[in-house]
Amino acid sequence: MQSEPRRIQHKVSVTMVAVALAALSVSRVGGYDFIWNDTRYNSDIQMRLNLTTSWSITAAKMMRQWNRKAFPGTGIRFRWSQTSATPSRNLVNEVAMDSTAWGSSFGSSTLGVAILTGSGTRLTEGDVIFNSAYTWHRYRGDFQSGKPAEFRRVALHEFGHVLGLGHELNKSSIMNPYVGDIYELQSDDIAGVQALYGSNSGGGGDDDCNPSALIGAPVRGDLENSDCLAPHRRNRRADLYVFTGSKQDRVRISLRKKTLNDPYLVLVDPSGRVEARDDNGRGGKDAWISTRLKKSGTYTIEATARGKSHRGSYILRCKRC
Repeated sequence: MQSEPRRIQHKVSVTMVAVALAALSVSRVGGYDFIWNDTRYNSDIQMRLNLTTSWSITAAKMMRQWNRKAFPGTGIRFRWSQTSATPSRNLVNEVAMDSTAWGSSFGSSTLGVAILTGSGTRLTEGDVIFNSAYTWHRYRGDFQSGKPAEFRRVALHEFGHVLGLGHELNKSSIMNPYVGDIYELQSDDIAGVQALYGSNSGGGGDDDCNPSALIGAPVRGDLENSDCLAPHRRNRRADLYVFTGSKQDRVRISLRKKTLNDPYLVLVDPSGRVEARDDNGRGGKDAWISTRLKKSGTYTIEATARGKSHRGSYILRCKRC
């Protein structure tokens, strides 16, 4: 006989001030809240991203970091999809930005929460909510006090809770309940997940490179070393986006550099063939495609760069997408 469902709320806070932490903050290894051990999930944790495209693709990259660095080759891993549906507690794993954590106040210094629902030690739902009262940023490196709500490190932290990890105050870890200089997974984070699900036996790769749907514009993204290999640009990294178009639709796509040197665009039709590509279509180093679609269906945009080593931030716009 299973116990009644219970919920746990984990918080990550701005600074080390006196705040109420989670109802149950546990040690990293051997003292988890819940783990995914239900065969219904077929080794996948399906997350539904209820965010704009810009934040969705960053959230996906943080899940991909967990996939590649921590998970065993035959074990559990994150998968994700996008939605514009109203988020709710519905046995679907939601990632959202809201003014409350499912109706409960965040607290004055809380950036985000992971709300876990389960029975016994079996996790049945894991939701991540970012506090919309903050202005959110993306950056690497040391913590910037003027920009406390840094999305990457908060997302990594909350997804760690979804995996079953508790807070860690005694070691270098993304699971510290207070944001700081750490913005990538640490050895202790990886060890914690592998203690729950098994040691790494060759996971990773580019099989989790499902594209992001274009919801909201413009999209602000980052081309990184951990991104997927571009399907139509040899040895280049790319962010992938999809949209639905109709034959003869006129679409205009631009990829403008911020810190990314020499952006490059590829447009792939519903059959998987390249319909258009561009490097410096409007002069300078920005990429631009203007075309009438030859088919109806789902098109893929590969946002990449001319050079193999080119990395950095960009802005993607697509009219009529």
